[in-house]
Amino acid sequence: MVRNPVIADLLHRADYIEKLGTGINRIKNAVKEHGKVSVDFSYSTFFTVVFKLGGHRKAGDKVTDKVTENQGKILKSINNNPNITSKELSEIIGISDRKIKENIKKLKKTGFLLRIGPARGGYWEIVK
Repeated sequence: MVRNPVIADLLHRADYIEKLGTGINRIKNAVKEHGKVSVDFSYSTFFTVVFKLGGHRKAGDKVTDKVTENQGKILKSINNNPNITSKELSEIIGISDRKIKENIKKLKKTGFLLRIGPARGGYWEIVK
C-alpha cells in the first residue's frame, strides 16, 4: 500500500524507484539469503525496519568447534563484563594484548562478537 500515491508516481516516473510494492519482499529475500540476519518491520506514524545480527548467546551456551580455547575464555570474560578492555582480557587470560586483539578480530569476523559504539565508551556483544 502506498501512503502517498502522487509522490510514489512522481518518483517512479523520475526513475528513483523501480516498481511500487517490491521493496519489502526484496529486503525479506536478501535477509533469507544472508542467513545470519533477521528483519522486523513496524508500521505506525513511521515505517521502521530493524535488522538483527544472529541470535544472542547466553552464558553456558555451547560454542562451536570454530572457537579456540583462548577465544572461549575471551567470550566468557566478555559475557561477565561487556565493557572489558583488551588489556584487562590480556591480564585475565595470560596472553599478550596483541594476541587478544588478533583473537577478537577473528571472533568479529566469524560473527561471534560485535562491538557496539566507539572504542572508548562502547561495549562488546556476544552474538550467534
